[in-house]
Amino acid sequence: MVFLAFSQLTPEWEILATVLDHPVVVRRDWGVGEVILVSDSFFASNQALRESPQPAFLSYLLGDARRVVFDETIHGAKEDVGVMALVREHGLTGFFYGLVVFLALFAWRGASSLVPRNAELDRGLSEGALVGLDAGSGLARLLRSPAGTRSVGNLRGNLEAGSSSCFQKRCRRNGGGN
Repeated sequence: MVFLAFSQLTPEWEILATVLDHPVVVRRDWGVGEVILVSDSFFASNQALRESPQPAFLSYLLGDARRVVFDETIHGAKEDVGVMALVREHGLTGFFYGLVVFLALFAWRGASSLVPRNAELDRGLSEGALVGLDAGSGLARLLRSPAGTRSVGNLRGNLEAGSSSCFQKRCRRNGGGN
């Protein structure tokens, strides 16, 4: 017969049950309560309670305690307290999957264009529009181009004439020379 038993117990431990003179159920006072250790929990399993119930022994172990804690983590019976457990508990699974899809589409949009590629756009020109330039560089390019001077009505000449006349007025006011 193979069974688990407690050994090297200190005097604080009280032996409650033995098998072949080996302690299998022990108890000890712990703070305001007590700790009871059982080497084999088969007697409390569903099968044992169905085949040969021992309600008197279970009642003796529980005593007059109002709060009882069964630690069954050795059997894998523990609660997961991760993010997904909280999502499942509060019924947010659909929201979570929607958020994952949204983030994937957002990353995809940033990585590639949703508009088909166009040879004119790749060169930077599309129906006269300059792609990828800011307003300042667009104005400078317009002033340098021969078509720009015609369409704006010689804006460059007007700007040069206006700035030179302003410079001359300022020089006269300040009594300046050159």
